[in-house]
Amino acid sequence: MEPVNRQKIMKISSTLFLASLTLLTLCGPLQAQNAPKLVSGDAITGTMTIDFATRQRGNTDSEGNPTKGAKDVYAIDLKIGAVGIKGKIDRTPRIATKLMGREAQRGQLFYALTLSVNNTYLGDWLGTVVTDERGQYLFDGSGDANSKPRIQIQAVGNQVAFTDSFGGIMLGKGSGATGAVKFARELTGGKRVFYTAKNTDPMDFRNIVLAKGPLGSHGRATASGKLIYDRESGSWITEGITISPEGQKDSDKITGSIRWVEDPQRAANGKGSYLFNLRWNEDKVQATEDTFVASNVDEESFFAVDTAKPGLTGTVEYTDKMDGEKVVSSTVVYKLTANNLTRNQILQFAKLWLCGIGPVNDE
Repeated sequence: MEPVNRQKIMKISSTLFLASLTLLTLCGPLQAQNAPKLVSGDAITGTMTIDFATRQRGNTDSEGNPTKGAKDVYAIDLKIGAVGIKGKIDRTPRIATKLMGREAQRGQLFYALTLSVNNTYLGDWLGTVVTDERGQYLFDGSGDANSKPRIQIQAVGNQVAFTDSFGGIMLGKGSGATGAVKFARELTGGKRVFYTAKNTDPMDFRNIVLAKGPLGSHGRATASGKLIYDRESGSWITEGITISPEGQKDSDKITGSIRWVEDPQRAANGKGSYLFNLRWNEDKVQATEDTFVASNVDEESFFAVDTAKPGLTGTVEYTDKMDGEKVVSSTVVYKLTANNLTRNQILQFAKLWLCGIGPVNDE
């Protein structure tokens, strides 16, 4: 038997170690390889038509309030990447008796949406969200288990059947305290700008459970935070909506604005657009009284779109039919673009946006 050549063994071991180190350097850590793919480009596209029957003549009383039986209908046909969401959401207003204030008609949203992936039908988003006298939208449902808000998926190919429920509470516009709110943001390059919304009306998401689906990989998440309506500008601003995916350590925080811009000829053509400028996980800028000096209060810069940060930009364009001051129907076109977001991040926001379908389209 030949004697052991320790020097030769050590040389071979050293060579193998260096080769392994080189391989790790070239390929990166396994965690990075398994990280969700970031996408840029079309994010949420498609159309929506809204029939505001509750605002139309013949469906209102002498004071302009909706009469019993009238409801608004949102017809939706959206694409979120490969995911399709199509169907209707009916909105029935809560009506109370004038004398006693008792509920004469229960307020509710009824979801009847089909869900598909690559144009293959997988299941439905179904169920009833009840609204109450405090302006709360109860995503736990009406108490009827058969009408609980849910995503219900059938077995197709390798996709197993499942049902997952929504949950939580959303406060709509008109249900919270109003007043001035100050906002701050830091632009790419380090400039800090500030804006004051003087007459605000917040929507408040309180542990809204976003059901998983349509694929099993589209996991459930929980959303909390405020989307604040600026009555003077017609815009929406958030200082942070947190979306926490189930089973993940890290949450996403969405900040930014959705600015309303009217066409110069809106009185004649009914056109206007929401300009999206939402950003994911940017560093928070704390607003204080000392920072709100005239040189830094820059409305145009505050609402300026920044595609250098992960986020959602683009437009949601409205063509409204008017009856005097009232919008009685709308045709809406979605043209939203992602900047370095994952498909799940985009889908989670789309679900949250559809949860707020009524308040975000109220006048």
